[in-house]
Formats: sequence, C-alpha cells, structure tokens
Amino acid sequence: CDDANPCTYDSCSPEEGCAHEPVQSNDCLLLHDGNNLVSFSRLPEDQDLWTVLGDAAVGVVRLMGEGTITIPWGGDGDFIGNLRLDRAAGYWLTMNLPDGVDWIAVPLGGAPTDPDIAYQITPDVESVSFPCEDWTPIEAAMGESAPLFDQWVGEGIAAFKPADAWIGSLTQFKANDGYEVIASEAIADFRFSCVDSDGQDPYTYGCTDPLALNFDEAAQVSDESCSYGVPDGWHNPGFVDASKSQAWAFFYSVPAEAGDALGAFADGQNIGFTMLSDA
Repeated sequence: CDDANPCTYDSCSPEEGCAHEPVQSNDCLLLHDGNNLVSFSRLPEDQDLWTVLGDAAVGVVRLMGEGTITIPWGGDGDFIGNLRLDRAAGYWLTMNLPDGVDWIAVPLGGAPTDPDIAYQITPDVESVSFPCEDWTPIEAAMGESAPLFDQWVGEGIAAFKPADAWIGSLTQFKANDGYEVIASEAIADFRFSCVDSDGQDPYTYGCTDPLALNFDEAAQVSDESCSYGVPDGWHNPGFVDASKSQAWAFFYSVPAEAGDALGAFADGQNIGFTMLSDA
C-alpha cells in the first residue's frame, strides 16, 4: 500500500484495501482541484515550477501573485510569465486534477524559510506567506503589530477586527497557506511572532527582478524596492485596493526587445506594466 509519497499516510485493510490520506505538515503542500491560496515554506535554489512541484506541475493551470503570473505554454512543459517565487509571498495556484482525484500532496524540497523573515506591509492588499513551523493563533502570531492590522483572508476563511476583538473563521496561521492582509498603515520589516524564532534574520533583502534598474544580485528576498525605466505616472503592478482586480493579456509578434516595458492603460491612465524578457 505504500505510495512512496512522504506526504501521505498509507493504510490497508481487507475490507477497503489501500487508502492514502494527506499529511498536513511544513514539508507538504496540499492541493485540491481549482483555486488554492498557497505559499512555499521550503524553496530549492532552482525555483523552476517542475523542481518545486515535481510531477504535480503537470496539473498547473496558472500561478498568480501580485501583478505577476505564470502559465503553461506550448504543451511541452514550459511556463511563461513574469512570476518569480518569493518566500515571503502568497499565491493563487489553480490546479486541474484528473477526474476522480480530490487532492494531491506535494513534498517540498529545499531550505525552510527562516521564521525571522521580514515582510513589507502596505495599506493596500498584500499577499503573504506564514513562516512559523507551528500552527499559531492569529493574534499571537501578529505580536506587537496586531493593532495595526484590519483584516486577514485565507482560502475560504477570514478574520476581521471591526472593533477591539478579532472575529471570523480564520483562527490559526499555517505554513504553506497563503494569506491576503490589509493593514491600517504601512509596517516596515514586520515579522511574525514564532516560537521557533531565534531573532536572527539570515536573509539579504533588495530588488530581486533582473529587469529592474536597481536589481541586487545578492538579494535573496524582495523588499519591494524595485524601480524601472518607465515614464512618470506608470504604476508597478500589484493589488491596489480591496477588490484585488487584475487582468492579463498575451501578445504575439510584439515589435519589442528584452528590457522594454509594456504598459496597460484605461482612459489614458496607466494601470500597470510589465518588463519584457527574452525568455
């Protein structure tokens, strides 16, 4: 009955035969058909989706972040888009699983995210990960910054603070889940309060986009500081309000070169852009 997957519990009985149940752990990413709000508590150095997700990548419809996306293209296993995985970020991962398959459990490889990782929180919607090893009650996890947060949303669950107390179905944060958060003001270098924290942040922060003017090759985690060679008034894409509205377009035979910026406009106003690469 062993399915050779460390992220499942295998059992066998004469009456029911073999059974496999998912194991919820920091080493395992549990995915169901449709939309999953996830993060990655472990990432290998090679962050290609086939390396991160293994054979499960065949079921990926799209992986979407704040103003970023990657989708399968061409039918030969390639992915295209402007998304780069980041330990601090949350993502919507849409899966198309085979008929009759309710879930898959994906073992995650690579180094675990250090619980002292820093997050840059703005008053807009931010999509973030959760780095603690233990499941943690939300107020305890927010620590001293708890009064600055207004809302946390997970996949199908949420917590709000209409007055002085938090209410809602989201009561604990878990590794490998993603969360969308709104704060009442910007919080620089926010860190979750984790029982496994040692107070030592091992990461180098900076701009991690090779197409940005201030790309920092040494940066391991984005600090959202990237700047680009675009006209004044062009806005770096991301969630800009609680609606989290985003749109995507794919162009063929665009007369452009790697390093050019492609902007989107509504009523003459720039509403986002992406930098073109040669990938």
